[in-house]
Amino acid sequence: MNVLIAADMEGIAGIESYRDCLPSHPAAYRRGRRQMTDEVLVAIEALRAAGAERISVGDWHMVGTNVERERMPADVEVRPIADLALAEAEPSMAKAHGGPLDAVVMIGHHARTPSPRGFCSHTFVWGMEVLLDGDSLSETQTYAQALAAEGVPILVAAGDRWLLEEMREGELGSARLLTTKEGEGRGRARSLEPADAHIALREAIAAGGRRSRGRRWPPRPSSSPRSPRSSATARSRRSTASWRSCSRRPIHGCAPCSAGPAAPWRRR
Repeated sequence: MNVLIAADMEGIAGIESYRDCLPSHPAAYRRGRRQMTDEVLVAIEALRAAGAERISVGDWHMVGTNVERERMPADVEVRPIADLALAEAEPSMAKAHGGPLDAVVMIGHHARTPSPRGFCSHTFVWGMEVLLDGDSLSETQTYAQALAAEGVPILVAAGDRWLLEEMREGELGSARLLTTKEGEGRGRARSLEPADAHIALREAIAAGGRRSRGRRWPPRPSSSPRSPRSSATARSRRSTASWRSCSRRPIHGCAPCSAGPAAPWRRR
C-alpha cells in the first residue's frame, strides 16, 4: 500500500498566526515548521500502524521547503510542491510523487479564496480564485478532482473548519474530515491543542483501516471528476464585498462573520 501525505501549513494544529507560515518572520516560522513536521510524523506513525508499506510526503506549502527533512524517517521521501508542475501531455498525480499511489492523507489545509473567515484563506496564490463550472474550488477540492480522475481515494482531510464547511457531503468520498482549528479572519486562528489534534488524526487514520477490514483498503475515492466538457479557469479577485474593508492589506485579523459552535480551542 502506497500512501502520500499531502501537507500544507496553514491548517496545521498549533499554528494560529500567519507569521508562523512565512519565512519573513524567522522565529515564528521555525515554530510553524516544527508544528508541521510534528503532525507529519504523527500521520506517518498512524499509517504504518494501519498497514501502509510505502509512505511519501508532499511538502505543499510555498516552494516546499517547510518539513524538517532531518527529522524524517530514512525510508520516507519528502517531495516539494514543485514536483506537481505536471507539464506533460498526460499529467498524473501518482507519477509526480513516484507512483503507484493507493491513497492520500491531506493535512494542514486551508479555506479557499474568497473565504472571509478562513485562516490565511487563498487558492494557490493570494487573490486568485479557481472556478469549475462556475463553482469556486479550494486547493483541496482541486486536488480531489485530479485524484478522482486517477481513482485515488483521500483517506483523511484535516485543517481549518471553514475549509471543511466548503465541502459538499460526500465530495471527498468516504474520507474522514478533521477540524484542527477555526479561522478568525485571514490573520488569526484558534487551534486545538496539538496533542489533541494528533490523537484525533491517529484515530481518523486508524478508523479508515478498521472500517474497511476484510474489504479493500483504502476506502472509496471521491466522487468522479466533472465531465471533460467542463473547464477550469482562474481569475484574480482584487476585492469582494466580504473583503472590501480590508482590501488594502492582503493579510489581516478581522473577526469571523458569525459565531461558530463551541469547540475545545486553545486559550490565549
